[in-house]
Order: sequence, then structure tokens, then C-alpha cells
Amino acid sequence: MNVFVVAMGMSVWGLSASLTAWFSSSYGHAFWWPKWCVFLFGKLPRTLQRRFKKTMTLAGYTKQGVKLWFGKASVMTTIGITGVLFSPIGIVQVLGLFVVFWSWLPLINAGRSAAARQRQAVLALPVMMDALAMLLATGIPLVSALQRGMSRNRSNALQDELQIVLQDIRMGTSLANALDLFCSRLPRPEIRLFANLLLQSSQQGNSLAPLLEQQAKTRREITAAEIEQYAQEAPVRLLGPLAICIFPATILPFVGIIIAKITIGG
Repeated sequence: MNVFVVAMGMSVWGLSASLTAWFSSSYGHAFWWPKWCVFLFGKLPRTLQRRFKKTMTLAGYTKQGVKLWFGKASVMTTIGITGVLFSPIGIVQVLGLFVVFWSWLPLINAGRSAAARQRQAVLALPVMMDALAMLLATGIPLVSALQRGMSRNRSNALQDELQIVLQDIRMGTSLANALDLFCSRLPRPEIRLFANLLLQSSQQGNSLAPLLEQQAKTRREITAAEIEQYAQEAPVRLLGPLAICIFPATILPFVGIIIAKITIGG
């Protein structure tokens, strides 16, 4: 009997150790963690799923990335709330609150991240337009021109989204639908104009190369005008910190001297 109990205990311990090692390994984690995140995300109401997808997609997350983020945020929130509710130690409760806040920080900053990505994509448009115009003028098809144009430039939000467009096309999506999804992820009028030019280019060949060059020149002029306007507004923007921080710090020593003289004289 004792031998049987020992054998069963060792078997259970070995099985538990094996499962723990598998779950914590890179292969096991890559196998079960995405499925768990997809399962957990699927339990949300449809409206909330669409809201999360829309918000985080604009911030640069893929559909799978949104589910993985939600799974991690849910686990970290559970851990944080457990520490807050069941720990009598104050520092653990503070850390729990910090973990909850940190896990949902990407959602809190999603609007700012989306605006920064859109701005980055718009600033990268002239370089991409010039590259595509040069390649299309030599008779290269649009898809090949996009691939070569992205390989010549630094990675940015525009290139990341165009890479998704190419992946959608390889999976059988039409160019019109792929570009429509591209515009939904970067909802800016400049991006919509660029997508329309790409669609026309696929239909008309290299005849739109001069138009792409003209649009690139126009975008550079608009960007230069925006930078000049921002530079002109910089002195006005500095008046607030100057009045709130620097001016009181400059006056404070004199006020202290005057108060000291009044006090001593009194």
C-alpha cells in the first residue's frame, strides 16, 4: 500500500511538473495562450468586441493582437484585483492598483497612439509617392512597385499598413477592398486620396506617375507650411510655462527679501 501511494504521488508530481514545464515553455505558450485569449475575447458582448477592435486597430494593433492584448490585460487585472482585495499589506495593494492601470494603459492611450500613427503615415506619403511614381514610370506593376518601394524606405506606420494591404491581396482580397480596409485603419483624407491614386494606377498603368509626383510635391509644400505655422506659434505657446513657472520663480526671491525687511523693521 505504501509503495502504491508513493508511486501514485511520484506519478502525479511528474505529470504536474511536465505540464508546468510545457505550459511555461515557448512552444506550449505559443500553443495555448492565443487560444485562451481568443476564447476569452469571444465571451465579450458583440458591441464591446467591435468597440475594442476599432479602437485598438486605429492604434496599430492587428485583429489577433487585440485579442492577445485583451487576454493579457484580463489576466493582469485579475492578479491586481486579487492583490488589492486579499492582501493586508499596503504596498501590495498599491502594486495591484498599478498592475490594473498598466494593463489597460494601451486602451487609455489608444486615441493618442492612433493620432500619432496617422500623422506619421501622412508625413511618410511624399517619399512613398515619389518611389511609386519612379517605379510605375518604368512599367513595374503596382503590387511589385509597392513591395520595392517599401524595401527602400524606413519602417513607419504607412509601410506597416501597406504591408497588411499586400498580405490581404495575397490571401485573395481584391485591391479595392484591401485599400478600403487600409483607409479604415488610417482615417485621414490624405490617406484616402493616396488610396484612390493607387486604385486608379492599378487600372490605368503608369499614366498616373506624373500625378503621384505632383501630389508628393503638394504634400511637401503643405507639410512645410504646417511646420512654419507651428514655429510661429511656438513663442505664444511658451507664454504659459513662462508665466506659470519661470516668472514666479524669478519674483519669489525679491518677495522674500521684502517680507524679511518688513518683518525685521516691524
